[in-house]
Amino acid sequence: PRDPNESIFAHGGYFLTFGYGIIISLITIAGFLLTALHIFDLNNIDTNFRDTSKLFGIRENLFVNWLILNKYIYRDNRGNLKPYAKVMNYFNMRTYSTTSGHSGIQTLINSEGREAFRNLLINENIIKKDVSY
Repeated sequence: PRDPNESIFAHGGYFLTFGYGIIISLITIAGFLLTALHIFDLNNIDTNFRDTSKLFGIRENLFVNWLILNKYIYRDNRGNLKPYAKVMNYFNMRTYSTTSGHSGIQTLINSEGREAFRNLLINENIIKKDVSY
């Protein structure tokens, strides 16, 4: 048998092992909580046309037609909504595919676009100023 003074835990080893365990646990919990809070932060979520119109409290077709009339988006040959290049900073494009084999590109509105469109719709009296998301 070894001398107890030669043990790995002889000179504070238990404290170091326990202390490092607590530090690692706290870092893991903090990382999880920060990720969870980021997921639920609506300002960092891209939304589709339907969800954005619901946030504004207006019908989807009214919102889409307003975007088309004001030259923010257009319909391509297949009828898909696409943003004009000059306003791409308001939109994000995302590829998708379904289990049935259909794939394409979806246009999403980012937080900058939602805020800009909200202000423009308020200025044109299409939505009320107290609409917040």
